[in-house]
Amino acid sequence: MATAYYHPSLVPQLTDPPLGSKHFTSFALGGVSCTCAAGAVAQDRSTRGHVLVTMKAIRKATGDTAGGTSVQQVDDALASIVGADNLSTGYWHWPRVAKKIAEEGRGFLWSVRYRKIFQYMKHQQHGSPQKDLICGSDRERGFGDQVPIGGGPAGEADWHAIFAHMWLASGESVVIRGKTLTGPANERGLVVFDSLCDGRRGSVAEGPVVYPQSLVLDVVADSLLFGKTYGALTDDARVEEGQTPDDVPTRKRTLRYGAQPIHRRFKTVGPSWFRSSPRRDPNDPRENVVRWLPAGAPLELYQRTDQGGRMHGSRRWFGNRTGDLWIHANRLEAH
Repeated sequence: MATAYYHPSLVPQLTDPPLGSKHFTSFALGGVSCTCAAGAVAQDRSTRGHVLVTMKAIRKATGDTAGGTSVQQVDDALASIVGADNLSTGYWHWPRVAKKIAEEGRGFLWSVRYRKIFQYMKHQQHGSPQKDLICGSDRERGFGDQVPIGGGPAGEADWHAIFAHMWLASGESVVIRGKTLTGPANERGLVVFDSLCDGRRGSVAEGPVVYPQSLVLDVVADSLLFGKTYGALTDDARVEEGQTPDDVPTRKRTLRYGAQPIHRRFKTVGPSWFRSSPRRDPNDPRENVVRWLPAGAPLELYQRTDQGGRMHGSRRWFGNRTGDLWIHANRLEAH
């Protein structure tokens, strides 16, 4: 049976043009809210449209008023707004993320350097129709009219947040919110929702776009994170043919590593690490570290396994709802 996806809506970030302006610009809230806009797409996708949150609501919940937000801030803000932690934020090896998108129907709220994406669009065939463009900026150091990509001063590393939705095989087509997207001729492609792709000019892409896998790998290599990439995995958005998004539970627990279901609240005992797997490699104990946690950090955990790597004489580990983040029992106490 074929598998389909729930497709979220694009959330544009440049929504606050100055009074009297004929063009959208990086103005007020919108210009530094790419992570909040991408987070709104992630929330739409994780709940299959059941719980929608605006970019502005997320921005307000982060407490940020000036300089932009991180993926972890958006993760925390969404959890506080909707009462459910639908994101797993950390520093992930890209092959792991790519596999989860392909095989588990997951999405990825992704912080990237934008320059490779911009350079690729500049090398696209001159005169390509807007539907074939991939970039939300047609200016090397900025979007809109004045503020550099990422909202920082000129010379910064143009960090931007996008949302990776699904892979398309070479030549495969899908219709998302009325736009037909097709995989590249000789490699697979990644469907991306970019908050800057609002079609405000004919030289700026509109709607979801497709990055060739070769471009994706260039972006990963350009991230300067030593083989890792920073972002948050979302829930599975797949639905079976003949089903509707309403037929599929939106907060299902995914048990991994021989885990048993639990639901308990903890706090960390001293500074700790979340890991992508409980199977800690004694020869490389930092290999699957994905997020640092300060002492006393509150955690809501949903599964327990006794099949993890041995630490402090115990193999017991606790994981989040989707089984992406794990912490050893020795680092936890009841909250």
